[in-house]
Amino acid sequence: MFEGRGYGLAALLGLPGFEVDVVEWEADGSPTVHVVSAPETVAGVTEALSSEELLADDPAPTAAPKAEAAPPADDPQARAGQAPSAEKPERAGEAGNSAEIPRRLRSVFGPAPAVGVLGIDDQRRGSRGFHKDPDSGQWVADADCWQTVFIDSTGGHGLLGAVEGRAKAPVIAWILAQPPAWRARIWAVTIDLSTLYRAAAREALPHAIILADIFHVAQLATKMVDDVRRRNTHRMRGRRGRVSDLEYTIKNLLRWGPSTLSRRSRRKILETLSALETVDGAATHEIRTAWTARNLLLEMLALAPSRTGRATTRTDVGRALYRFFDYCATFGRDIPELVTLAETIDSWRDEIANAVTLGITNAAAEGVNRLSKLIYRVAFGLRNVVNQQRRARYIAYRATRPDWQPTVTAYAKVA
Repeated sequence: MFEGRGYGLAALLGLPGFEVDVVEWEADGSPTVHVVSAPETVAGVTEALSSEELLADDPAPTAAPKAEAAPPADDPQARAGQAPSAEKPERAGEAGNSAEIPRRLRSVFGPAPAVGVLGIDDQRRGSRGFHKDPDSGQWVADADCWQTVFIDSTGGHGLLGAVEGRAKAPVIAWILAQPPAWRARIWAVTIDLSTLYRAAAREALPHAIILADIFHVAQLATKMVDDVRRRNTHRMRGRRGRVSDLEYTIKNLLRWGPSTLSRRSRRKILETLSALETVDGAATHEIRTAWTARNLLLEMLALAPSRTGRATTRTDVGRALYRFFDYCATFGRDIPELVTLAETIDSWRDEIANAVTLGITNAAAEGVNRLSKLIYRVAFGLRNVVNQQRRARYIAYRATRPDWQPTVTAYAKVA
């Protein structure tokens, strides 16, 4: 084995910006060269904050951590991929025309770009991980099945980072770990109807306004109509709904919005409810009331500028909300599902009004979640949480990475 360090050997191998650490001669006579990044190039490489750093008492962003040295050839953890250490580079004889830097230097968790609207959402990571404590004999959790992701909702930069779990403390720690100038640029936060994320956003970003995703509001209203229909079917018939039931024949039509429902479909709903009234008047009243209240709520959500093409005032949103609450109090006070929906909308009144007025949703987070879950499914699950977060962010933001951060991976041109 030959040991040497310096720029001269790296230059001979066509690896500018690196130093040769160790040269090993294999049994077949071919050399294996271990390289490390030069001191002036380390500043361009950034690594992800680990979960321990995020949960530290005084979290601080690390702009330029030092690159780790290459592991020895007999390191079993490096061969199994269990440790975030460097992988072996290409053999010198095989990389004559296309020299590639070690894979560990591909920065996918670099400094976050400038963000104006931050999206926060939960994501199913996979199964929970456990190990058995040899001392106590009890099973100890290693990894949570949920994680919280941070998205650029309007800038197009995609996934900014992730933190394990969906509790309040890790979310606040991740946000506070970012530079103060980065946090000051955020003027809005988009979330779903999660009280934990709302509390975390208020504490970590007190200057930002909070927007509740209108898709989740519409989804909650549609679920309320389905729950009312199922409960009345079970009360009238003592079983689940069947195709022969009147209320079951219009279950899909009840999920359509008032602006997309055709006249023929609307007439079918009204005729079916009129026929159901001869069977059970109370069930007809509850289904009709729940359906009408949902349509009033959807009409309020349709005032968003993205739907109307014009600016919406808080006065218009307030009037639409008043019509919804007035109808619920007048006709639906005896329907428990509708009362629960009205109470939820009332507790999120300001956040919903902000989202409708500005026309900003959390759709970017849903798109990133779809891409991330596709990566997890193709990999048949990932046990290493840090590697899983790194791979998800690499695939979810690499399309826009050159706009704000130079690429780290370098390839030599083939002559």
